[in-house]
Amino acid sequence: MAALAIAAPAATAVARPDDQTQVLQQPYDFPLAPGEQDLQFDQFDDQGGARVLQSVTVDLETTIRANVTVENDSTLPAPELALNLTGTMMVDLEHINQFIGIESTFDGPMDGVAPSDGVPGSGPDFYDFGFIQLTGTDSATKTRSDPEGLDVFVGGGSVTAHLLGSGGFAATGTTEWTQVVTNFGASGTVTVTYTYKWVEAACCFTDGMCSDLTPPDCAAAGGVWSGVGTDCATFACPQPGACCLPDGTCRQETIIGGDTCFSDGGDYQGDDTSCATASCPAGACCFDDGSCTDASEPDCISAGGTWSGLGTDCATFA
Repeated sequence: MAALAIAAPAATAVARPDDQTQVLQQPYDFPLAPGEQDLQFDQFDDQGGARVLQSVTVDLETTIRANVTVENDSTLPAPELALNLTGTMMVDLEHINQFIGIESTFDGPMDGVAPSDGVPGSGPDFYDFGFIQLTGTDSATKTRSDPEGLDVFVGGGSVTAHLLGSGGFAATGTTEWTQVVTNFGASGTVTVTYTYKWVEAACCFTDGMCSDLTPPDCAAAGGVWSGVGTDCATFACPQPGACCLPDGTCRQETIIGGDTCFSDGGDYQGDDTSCATASCPAGACCFDDGSCTDASEPDCISAGGTWSGLGTDCATFA
């Protein structure tokens, strides 16, 4: 058996280290010939611009199959009876076109078949080739540099892959024949691969630091991604704020949110606040000479005074 597969040339996308892929695949199966079928594929979700589509590749795999019998209707024997099968499959996905042409010859019995005996469907002039099939593949890619671009593939809807297949049989080695074909059809898969890259933007960390990262890298590092169009050169990440402690002192926190401040019984003044400007409540500090000053507990003790507690003040404390 000799086989020939013909596939149209396709453009090739060059993969880069930061490329990611999303693969969608659907099967098809329809009778021939001809026959056709539409497949719906989800459009590429760019997640609000966080992912940029680089290329779309369509891989087509097809098998054309049938059960075939051939009967010699000639008055002459057919010592080299054979069956030729040809088939085509085409797919169009938003102008990404592919064509597969396949052909093969299946040999009959080694001794051939006899002249027609006039009895249809049996006898020495009849041969059952059984189940035969041919398989072919093709691939095509469209990149961002294509004049039509890739906008049609981006969105929240779907794109349609239209399949059209055909095929035919011919007996060789005889001038007259009858062929019976059943279960004649085509099946296979269409695979759509979206190749994309993530966009880098400002990634803010709990300590107020910033790095330009992709969303997955930012999440993996424990940061918060600030969105498309931001970068560390121009975006202000939230900074750890001031914490007013129970002794009246102020502590500049090292992480945003104030969790450590609250756990120490303090009053967090909010992200982006500073002890230089925070107004933390103090307490009345009394001295042996009867004088009083409002101060934090450490400052009061270091000055030799007696601290009266947070929330007191010299204006009202006796």
